[in-house]
Amino acid sequence: MAATLLQSQSELAKTLIKKAFIQLYSKQGIDKITVREICAVSGVSRSAFYRHFDDKYDILEQIETELLTNLKQLNSKYNKFFLTEKDRILPNFAETTQYIYDNREYFIPLITIPGDSRFIHRWKLIMQEDFFHRLTCDNVLPKENAEILTFSMSSSLIGMFEYWLTKETELSPEELALIGTKLLFHSFYHTTI
Repeated sequence: MAATLLQSQSELAKTLIKKAFIQLYSKQGIDKITVREICAVSGVSRSAFYRHFDDKYDILEQIETELLTNLKQLNSKYNKFFLTEKDRILPNFAETTQYIYDNREYFIPLITIPGDSRFIHRWKLIMQEDFFHRLTCDNVLPKENAEILTFSMSSSLIGMFEYWLTKETELSPEELALIGTKLLFHSFYHTTI
C-alpha cells in the first residue's frame, strides 16, 4: 500500500510539472523557461523534477511523445480504412477529436508557438504513415497517388484542428469529427474515381 501511495504521489508530481511547463510554454516559449520557474509554478521540488525529467526539453519531448502515441493508438484500433457513408462519423475520427479536445491545454500551445513546428511535423508524419498504410494495403489507391494525397490530407486535417482549437468556435468534438469525415470522404472518393 505504501508503494502504491508513493507511485501515486510520483505520478501527481509528474503531472503537476507537465501542467506547469505547458502553462509557461504557452506564455513564453521554451527558451525563457527555467527549471526553477517550473518548480515554483508546480509546487514540486527540484529533486522531484529531476527524478522525472532531465531538463525542460525532456518535458516537451515527453508531452509530445505521449500525445502522439495516444493518437496513434486510437487510430490503430480500426484496421480497415472505410468510407462508405459521408454523413456517418468515422469511429476513430470521433475518438481522435474527443482526445484532442480533452487535451487541448497541451495541443494549443504545441501547435501555436511561433518558431516551433516540430510537434506539427511529427503529427503530420504519423498521419501520413497511417493514411498511406491504409490506402495502399487495402488497395484503395496506387502508392504514387497515395503519397500526395496523404501529405495534403494530413496538412488539411491538422489545419482544421488548429483552427478549431485556436479560434472561438462553438463546434463540438462530434461536429468537428463529422466535418473531418466529410473532408476525408470527399478527398478519397473523388481521388479513387
